[in-house]
Amino acid sequence: AGSCEGEVSLSLSIVTAMIDPARTAYYWTSWRIMAQGDYEGICVLNGKADAARPEGFDVVSWTPEVLGPVPAFAMAVEQARGNIIAALHDDLEIEEPGWDEMVLRFFDSHPKCGLLGFSGCDGLGAEDIYRRPYDPMQLARQGFFSNMREAEKHGRRERLAQRSACADGFSQVGRAEFLKAAFQEFTRLGLVHHFFDSMLGALAAEQGQEVWFLPVRCHHAGGRSAVGSEE
Repeated sequence: AGSCEGEVSLSLSIVTAMIDPARTAYYWTSWRIMAQGDYEGICVLNGKADAARPEGFDVVSWTPEVLGPVPAFAMAVEQARGNIIAALHDDLEIEEPGWDEMVLRFFDSHPKCGLLGFSGCDGLGAEDIYRRPYDPMQLARQGFFSNMREAEKHGRRERLAQRSACADGFSQVGRAEFLKAAFQEFTRLGLVHHFFDSMLGALAAEQGQEVWFLPVRCHHAGGRSAVGSEE
Protein backbone atom coordinates (compact mmCIF):
# COMPACT_ATOMS: atom_id res chain seq x y z
CA ALA A 1 0.00 0.00 0.00
CA GLY A 2 1.08 3.59 0.50
CA SER A 3 0.69 6.63 -1.68
CA CYS A 4 1.50 6.32 -5.34
CA GLU A 5 0.77 9.29 -7.56
CA GLY A 6 -1.89 10.43 -5.12
CA GLU A 7 -3.58 7.04 -4.82
CA VAL A 8 -4.41 5.43 -1.47
CA SER A 9 -5.44 1.85 -0.92
CA LEU A 10 -7.60 2.40 2.15
CA SER A 11 -11.40 2.31 2.08
CA LEU A 12 -13.84 4.23 4.25
CA SER A 13 -17.00 3.22 6.08
CA ILE A 14 -19.19 5.78 7.81
CA VAL A 15 -21.35 4.53 10.65
CA THR A 16 -23.99 6.52 12.47
CA ALA A 17 -27.11 6.16 14.58
CA MET A 18 -30.39 7.98 14.05
CA ILE A 19 -33.77 8.32 15.69
CA ASP A 20 -35.37 10.62 13.13
CA PRO A 21 -33.29 10.96 9.94
CA ALA A 22 -35.49 13.77 8.62
CA ARG A 23 -34.72 15.90 11.66
CA THR A 24 -30.96 15.81 11.07
CA ALA A 25 -30.86 15.38 7.26
CA TYR A 26 -29.38 18.85 6.78
CA TYR A 27 -26.30 17.72 8.68
CA TRP A 28 -25.64 14.15 7.55
CA THR A 29 -26.30 14.86 3.87
CA SER A 30 -23.28 17.19 4.00
CA TRP A 31 -21.03 14.15 4.41
CA ARG A 32 -21.85 12.97 0.88
CA ILE A 33 -21.98 16.46 -0.62
CA MET A 34 -18.49 17.28 0.65
CA ALA A 35 -16.95 13.87 -0.04
CA GLN A 36 -14.64 13.39 -2.99
CA GLY A 37 -14.83 9.61 -3.23
CA ASP A 38 -17.19 6.77 -2.42
CA TYR A 39 -17.75 5.30 1.01
CA GLU A 40 -19.89 2.68 2.67
CA GLY A 41 -22.71 4.14 4.78
CA ILE A 42 -24.18 2.14 7.66
CA CYS A 43 -26.93 3.35 9.98
CA VAL A 44 -28.64 1.93 13.05
CA LEU A 45 -32.14 3.37 13.20
CA ASN A 46 -33.95 3.20 16.50
CA GLY A 47 -36.82 4.67 18.48
CA LYS A 48 -39.21 5.85 15.75
CA ALA A 49 -41.13 3.20 13.85
CA ASP A 50 -42.33 5.44 11.00
CA ALA A 51 -38.98 7.12 10.33
CA ALA A 52 -37.94 7.29 6.69
CA ARG A 53 -34.78 5.35 5.88
CA PRO A 54 -31.82 7.68 5.31
CA GLU A 55 -30.74 7.85 1.68
CA GLY A 56 -27.25 6.53 1.04
CA PHE A 57 -27.12 4.33 4.13
CA ASP A 58 -27.72 0.65 4.69
CA VAL A 59 -29.94 0.35 7.74
CA VAL A 60 -28.54 -2.70 9.50
CA SER A 61 -30.90 -2.67 12.45
CA TRP A 62 -34.07 -1.07 13.71
CA THR A 63 -35.14 -1.26 17.33
CA PRO A 64 -38.19 0.40 18.95
CA GLU A 65 -36.18 1.45 22.00
CA VAL A 66 -33.56 4.20 21.92
CA LEU A 67 -30.26 2.39 22.38
CA GLY A 68 -27.98 5.33 23.00
CA PRO A 69 -25.01 6.23 20.79
CA VAL A 70 -22.51 3.65 22.04
CA PRO A 71 -24.66 0.48 21.68
CA ALA A 72 -25.95 1.72 18.32
CA PHE A 73 -22.47 2.57 17.05
CA ALA A 74 -21.27 -0.84 18.22
CA MET A 75 -23.86 -2.57 16.05
CA ALA A 76 -22.91 -0.50 13.01
CA VAL A 77 -19.15 -0.76 13.52
CA GLU A 78 -19.42 -4.55 13.63
CA GLN A 79 -20.98 -4.52 10.13
CA ALA A 80 -18.51 -2.07 8.56
CA ARG A 81 -16.19 -3.41 5.85
CA GLY A 82 -13.85 -0.46 5.31
CA ASN A 83 -10.23 -0.30 6.49
CA ILE A 84 -11.09 3.00 8.15
CA ILE A 85 -14.34 3.54 10.07
CA ALA A 86 -15.76 6.99 10.84
CA ALA A 87 -18.32 6.95 13.65
CA LEU A 88 -20.13 10.27 13.29
CA HIS A 89 -23.02 11.89 15.15
CA ASP A 90 -25.90 12.58 12.79
CA ASP A 91 -25.94 16.27 13.81
CA LEU A 92 -22.43 16.85 12.45
CA GLU A 93 -22.19 19.12 9.42
CA ILE A 94 -18.98 18.77 7.39
CA GLU A 95 -17.83 21.89 5.54
CA GLU A 96 -14.49 20.60 4.19
CA PRO A 97 -14.50 19.61 0.49
CA GLY A 98 -12.74 16.29 0.02
CA TRP A 99 -12.73 15.55 3.75
CA ASP A 100 -12.91 11.80 3.10
CA GLU A 101 -9.72 11.82 1.00
CA MET A 102 -8.10 14.00 3.65
CA VAL A 103 -8.88 11.33 6.26
CA LEU A 104 -7.67 8.40 4.16
CA ARG A 105 -4.46 10.13 3.12
CA PHE A 106 -3.68 10.93 6.72
CA PHE A 107 -4.03 7.33 7.85
CA ASP A 108 -2.05 6.21 4.82
CA SER A 109 0.85 8.51 5.68
CA HIS A 110 0.73 8.00 9.47
CA PRO A 111 0.91 4.24 10.09
CA LYS A 112 1.05 4.69 13.88
CA CYS A 113 -2.23 6.61 13.93
CA GLY A 114 -5.02 4.38 15.19
CA LEU A 115 -7.59 7.07 15.94
CA LEU A 116 -8.33 10.64 14.91
CA GLY A 117 -11.07 13.19 15.35
CA PHE A 118 -12.18 16.56 14.06
CA SER A 119 -11.47 17.96 17.52
CA GLY A 120 -8.72 17.35 20.02
CA CYS A 121 -7.39 18.15 23.47
CA ASP A 122 -4.08 18.69 25.21
CA GLY A 123 -4.67 16.16 27.96
CA LEU A 124 -7.10 13.86 29.68
CA GLY A 125 -7.67 13.93 33.43
CA ALA A 126 -6.82 16.43 36.15
CA GLU A 127 -3.20 16.77 37.22
CA ASP A 128 -4.11 16.09 40.87
CA ILE A 129 -6.29 13.04 40.22
CA TYR A 130 -5.82 10.33 42.88
CA ARG A 131 -4.32 12.92 45.24
CA ARG A 132 -7.58 14.47 46.42
CA PRO A 133 -11.18 13.27 46.97
CA TYR A 134 -12.83 12.02 43.82
CA ASP A 135 -14.81 14.40 41.63
CA PRO A 136 -16.13 13.31 38.19
CA MET A 137 -14.61 16.42 36.62
CA GLN A 138 -11.18 14.95 37.36
CA LEU A 139 -11.81 12.72 34.34
CA ALA A 140 -12.48 15.59 31.93
CA ARG A 141 -10.33 16.46 28.96
CA GLN A 142 -8.07 19.51 29.15
CA GLY A 143 -7.35 22.18 26.52
CA PHE A 144 -10.02 21.53 23.86
CA PHE A 145 -9.31 22.64 20.28
CA SER A 146 -10.88 22.25 16.85
CA ASN A 147 -11.45 23.88 13.48
CA MET A 148 -15.21 23.96 13.97
CA ARG A 149 -17.24 26.91 12.74
CA GLU A 150 -17.48 28.25 16.31
CA ALA A 151 -14.21 26.84 17.60
CA GLU A 152 -13.45 29.77 19.90
CA LYS A 153 -16.70 29.23 21.83
CA HIS A 154 -15.52 25.79 22.90
CA GLY A 155 -11.77 26.29 23.27
CA ARG A 156 -9.20 27.41 20.73
CA ARG A 157 -8.91 27.13 16.97
CA GLU A 158 -6.21 25.00 15.37
CA ARG A 159 -5.69 24.68 11.62
CA LEU A 160 -2.88 22.13 11.56
CA ALA A 161 -2.99 18.42 12.33
CA GLN A 162 -1.47 17.56 15.69
CA ARG A 163 -1.28 14.86 18.32
CA SER A 164 -4.16 14.71 20.76
CA ALA A 165 -5.15 12.83 23.91
CA CYS A 166 -8.67 12.11 22.63
CA ALA A 167 -11.44 13.59 20.48
CA ASP A 168 -15.01 14.60 21.17
CA GLY A 169 -17.59 11.89 20.56
CA PHE A 170 -19.15 13.58 17.52
CA SER A 171 -16.30 12.32 15.31
CA GLN A 172 -14.34 9.17 16.08
CA VAL A 173 -12.40 7.90 13.08
CA GLY A 174 -10.18 4.87 13.46
CA ARG A 175 -8.64 1.80 11.90
CA ALA A 176 -11.23 -0.94 11.67
CA GLU A 177 -9.45 -3.46 13.89
CA PHE A 178 -9.05 -0.90 16.66
CA LEU A 179 -12.62 0.42 16.62
CA LYS A 180 -14.21 -3.01 16.35
CA ALA A 181 -12.29 -4.29 19.39
CA ALA A 182 -12.98 -1.08 21.33
CA PHE A 183 -16.73 -1.18 20.78
CA GLN A 184 -16.82 -4.85 21.72
CA GLU A 185 -15.24 -3.82 25.03
CA PHE A 186 -17.75 -0.99 25.45
CA THR A 187 -20.57 -3.50 24.93
CA ARG A 188 -19.10 -5.73 27.60
CA LEU A 189 -18.87 -2.80 30.00
CA GLY A 190 -22.38 -1.55 29.23
CA LEU A 191 -21.41 1.97 28.12
CA VAL A 192 -24.33 4.00 26.80
CA HIS A 193 -23.11 7.52 26.03
CA HIS A 194 -20.77 9.47 28.27
CA PHE A 195 -17.01 8.93 28.38
CA PHE A 196 -16.69 6.53 25.44
CA ASP A 197 -14.75 9.19 23.50
CA SER A 198 -12.22 9.71 26.31
CA MET A 199 -11.97 5.96 26.75
CA LEU A 200 -11.13 5.49 23.08
CA GLY A 201 -8.18 7.84 23.52
CA ALA A 202 -7.06 5.96 26.61
CA LEU A 203 -7.35 2.59 24.85
CA ALA A 204 -5.30 3.85 21.92
CA ALA A 205 -2.57 5.09 24.26
CA GLU A 206 -2.61 1.79 26.15
CA GLN A 207 -2.03 -0.04 22.88
CA GLY A 208 0.76 2.28 21.76
CA GLN A 209 -1.28 3.85 18.97
CA GLU A 210 -1.26 7.56 18.19
CA VAL A 211 -4.34 9.78 18.44
CA TRP A 212 -4.47 12.79 16.13
CA PHE A 213 -6.56 15.87 15.51
CA LEU A 214 -7.38 16.53 11.85
CA PRO A 215 -8.51 20.13 11.16
CA VAL A 216 -11.59 19.29 9.11
CA ARG A 217 -13.89 22.29 8.92
CA CYS A 218 -17.21 21.32 10.45
CA HIS A 219 -20.07 22.29 12.73
CA HIS A 220 -21.48 20.12 15.49
CA ALA A 221 -25.04 21.12 16.30
CA GLY A 222 -24.82 19.60 19.77
CA GLY A 223 -28.23 18.83 21.18
CA ARG A 224 -29.92 17.96 17.91
CA SER A 225 -29.70 14.24 18.60
CA ALA A 226 -28.02 12.41 21.51
CA VAL A 227 -27.63 15.23 24.02
CA GLY A 228 -31.06 16.67 23.21
CA SER A 229 -32.95 13.40 23.69
CA GLU A 230 -34.26 12.58 27.14
CA GLU A 231 -34.44 8.92 26.09
